[in-house]
Amino acid sequence: MGYRSDVKLVFYTSNDSRIPFSAIKFWFDENYPKHDFCDVEVGQNYVLVSYEDIKWYDGYPEVEAVNDALGKFVDTFGANEDTGAHYEMIRIGEDMNDIERNYSSWSQYLLDVRREIVFN
Repeated sequence: MGYRSDVKLVFYTSNDSRIPFSAIKFWFDENYPKHDFCDVEVGQNYVLVSYEDIKWYDGYPEVEAVNDALGKFVDTFGANEDTGAHYEMIRIGEDMNDIERNYSSWSQYLLDVRREIVFN
């Protein structure tokens, strides 16, 4: 079965953005790798991508495609400059302390982690 993770990414514009959200949505539609095993939610100023119970290993083609897309997003919108275009990513592994965060500069920290205790 292997080690599994949950992953969420969000692409968005801040209120003071010089970049319209429509540009980010167009970029997403044209550049983000299409996977039938993720959910995509589009809001007024964000695109949220969710992967659940997935093998998220560096070197896997799907993971590399997402990482490449993040690099393209930064290059296209200057997301590590104060342009108002942002991305955030969080991966939670099965181990309690296995949490990876990746985000653009000036992001608004829209994604966060909450663990819950479950009685089976």
